Order: sequence, then structure tokens, then C-alpha cells
Amino acid sequence: TNTWPGVITQSLPDSARAEIVSAADAAKWPEFIDDICLTLEQAAGWSPEAGKQGGRAPRPHQVAALEAWTDRGRRGIFEHATGSGKTFTALCAMNDGFRRGDVPLVLVPSDLLLKQWDAEIGAAFSDPGVQLLICGGGHADWRADARLRSWTRPTSSGARPRAILSTLQTATSPAFLGLVSGGSHLFMIADEVHRLGAIGARQIFTLDTGARLGLSATPRRAGDPEGTKAILDYFEGVVPPPFTLMDAVAAGALTPYAYHAHPIRLESDEQARWLEVTERIRRLSARSQGDADGQPGLQVRLKLLLIQRARIVKGARRKVEAATAVLSQHFRPGQHWIVYCDDQGQLGQVKAALRSRGIPDVHEYHSAMIGDRARTLAFFNERGGTVVSIRCLDEGVDIPAVSHALILASSRNPREFIQRRGRVLRRYPGKALAHIHDVIVTPDRAEEGDDLESMLTGELVRAIEFGSNAINPGCVADLKRLAAQFGIDFDTAAGGFEVDDDEPADLEKESIDA
Repeated sequence: TNTWPGVITQSLPDSARAEIVSAADAAKWPEFIDDICLTLEQAAGWSPEAGKQGGRAPRPHQVAALEAWTDRGRRGIFEHATGSGKTFTALCAMNDGFRRGDVPLVLVPSDLLLKQWDAEIGAAFSDPGVQLLICGGGHADWRADARLRSWTRPTSSGARPRAILSTLQTATSPAFLGLVSGGSHLFMIADEVHRLGAIGARQIFTLDTGARLGLSATPRRAGDPEGTKAILDYFEGVVPPPFTLMDAVAAGALTPYAYHAHPIRLESDEQARWLEVTERIRRLSARSQGDADGQPGLQVRLKLLLIQRARIVKGARRKVEAATAVLSQHFRPGQHWIVYCDDQGQLGQVKAALRSRGIPDVHEYHSAMIGDRARTLAFFNERGGTVVSIRCLDEGVDIPAVSHALILASSRNPREFIQRRGRVLRRYPGKALAHIHDVIVTPDRAEEGDDLESMLTGELVRAIEFGSNAINPGCVADLKRLAAQFGIDFDTAAGGFEVDDDEPADLEKESIDA
């Protein structure tokens, strides 16, 4: 029918059609058809939905990843971008595992992902169906009569396939680990695998398994080399090549995007506090470098000062003004917007400011909210509007209808940077282009003396890279000028895997929902 929402279709001119036909070598068409058929057969061989009406087949990057993982002894991590189909890739690996007699153990970091994986497994393996034991998220049947022990034993030939789906918090409990029947038949699949490197979660690496598959857009943990090493050692590294956000856009797995940067300055009192803390950091840093004994107290004080300075940037009052200005200018009824805030206080201020400006359908979404989060998202998906959120949307929440993101949250954690911007790029009918608005706070002075180990360095470098791959790459011109002003070489700086300011690696209290 050549019709699609938001797309205008035009007939190909006769002269262009004639040129294309004359350039085609008819003798090669049989070879092309054979190649296409072979590719489709290979993809169908992995898919748990092969033969079903409307069944999915893995894309070329997914097939390549699965084959590379198999060649590596069925161990490794898929470093694939948010929205590129990591879950379905894992379901394909699970399908292959069932044929081998594996018992998959799927680990997820939250109740929400537990529900999503339950639905995905049920839909993909509807015929003949998988016996699924759910652990955590209010499901306690695994404890009864030591059911988990028998469920994780090897399957007998011809038996209906079995799998276990568990939250990470439950799976790392002594009761759970004590009941697992380990061995080469057990196939571990870890969604958001970077979570397994947290100090409180690493006991999962004591499990004896055969195949191991980790999934994450950013498997390396920010500022935590020990946790990162533990993950990479257990899963035996990342399966090359990574499938980046830019790869996903180029392959059509994600939506092309326009990038809009909004640099803002600190207010005078915030700037004064920022300079004062920076001076204290400079003095303490000099003392610590001259401290041959390496007093741990100095390092702790230095880290606390870095956190204190970062919070000045995170709480910059002009962020609220920027939010109201951007939405007042760009929001249109029926659009789906996400606004990422740094904390509860900022969220409340933004929500009140947007409502005072007459922006319709403004909803909040966070772990401490009053009300039903699932119903809030369902209403938002149906009606549109604006969701003002904190971290809750960073991992796993699937809202593909979102077409616009406004990012107020400052972060030195590259995982958060990528997830927040990638969330809006999921494909959705009628969404031909996504828009990302980035508010970046720039203090009036570079942080000389602390090796530019700053939130500004990481965010600015990553923003320039992200903007350079947008449909409007000229959007980063102002950011490049700012980088030059602060002495940042954006061509060589990596943006870093610095510890996030609110979660020092040695004091990390990672939120792992039961």
C-alpha cells in the first residue's frame, strides 16, 4: 500500500528506474537469492519463534553475535546498545540451549524486568511451552520442598524444557545458592550484567555453570575495576565486536535522532561555592600527592569534597528554568516526553514549574512515588504527555513511544549517560525521528589542579561524541568551543569510567530489587 504514518512516498522517475535496471546484472540474481535464503535459514535456526505466524528472526548482528559466542565455548558478554534486541538475542541462545539439554538460569536486577522477562519467555516459547520457576518479586515457591534443587538438575531426554527466572537479590541469597544443583547443564543468562559486579552480588560467581551469557550496553562498571574484572573473568570477556548505539541506528534497530545541547551557567552563589570547594580539593590533592604513607583519611576527605562539588552542579537552580523553557517552546499535545532529574527535590520543582506554565499531563515516576507506577506508564503510553523521572527509567523500562527526552541529570557514570539517551531511540510506529535535549552545566573556571577529573569533562566529551552522530552534527559546535575553553581535548579524552558521585565504588550500596 506504500503508506506509513509520517512517511511520504513518491514514485520512482522512469529515467532513474531505467538506470537501475540497466545496472543490474540478471545473471547474479540466482546467487543473490541463494545467499538470502541461506541467511534466512541460519537466522530461523536460532529463533524460538521460527515457523510461527509473525514470528521474529534474529537480525544479522544478533546471528553474528550468537555464532561468535558459540565459537568461544558459549561464554561471553554481548555489549549491545539499549534497544538493539539483547533480550531476543538471549532467547535465541536459550532456544539453542534447550536443544542441548541446558537448564537456563536467567538473572535480572529488578521486579519490573522479572515481569518483562516472564512475558517474553512465555511469548517466545508458547509451543510447547517452558516450565518456568520464578524466584523473587513475591514468588517464593522455589523454597517449598527445596523445589529449586530439583528444578536445576539436568533434564532427562524428551522432557519438557525447564528454566529459572530470578531477581539478582534473591539469587545471591545463601538460601538460593545452597539449593542450586550446579554443573555443565546449567546455563546462566545475566541481564544488565554490570550489576553482578557490585560487592553484595559477587557471590553469584561461586555458581558452577556451563554456558554463560551476559547482556549489557555498558558491562564495565564505572570506577570499579575490581567489580569489572570479576564480571569479565567469570563470563570470559566481551564477545567482539560491540554493537554500539550508532551501529544500532545505522542498522535500523534504533530511531535516528536530533541532538539539542543547552549549556547553562551556575548562579553567582553556586559558582562561589563551587570555586571554594575546588580550592579545597586542590589543596587536599596536593597534600595527598605528597603523602608518602598514603593516609586513607586524606583520600576519603578528597572523595567527599568531589561529591560535594558535583552536587552543586547537579542541583543547579537554572536547570529548572531550562526545563520550563525547553518544554514551553517544543512540547506539543500527543507527544511523549521524558525529563530525567537528579533527585527528588529537583523532580518536584520541575513538575510544579511545568504545571504552572500550563504543560498538560505531567506525571512523576520514581521508586518512592504515591500511586501505581505501572498504571502511570500505561496512561502515559496511551495519552502522551511528560514523565518526570529520577533513575527508575535507566534500566529495562520499555516505553518505545517516547519521542523526546530532556536530560537535566548530571552524571559522571557513562552507563547512565548512554542509557538515558538511548531510552528514547527505541523504534515505534510513526516515530521517524527522536529528539534529545541535553542541559549541561558549565562552571566559569576549569578545574585546574585535579587533572580535570570532573563531571564536566566526562559529560562534555560524551555529549560531543553523541551529538556528532546525530542528524544535525553541527549541534556540537558550541560544545567543542566550551571544551577548548576548558582545555579539554575532546578528540583524545575518553570521558572516563569515573565513579559516580553518589555511589563511590568502595561504599556502593547498589539498589537490587527483590
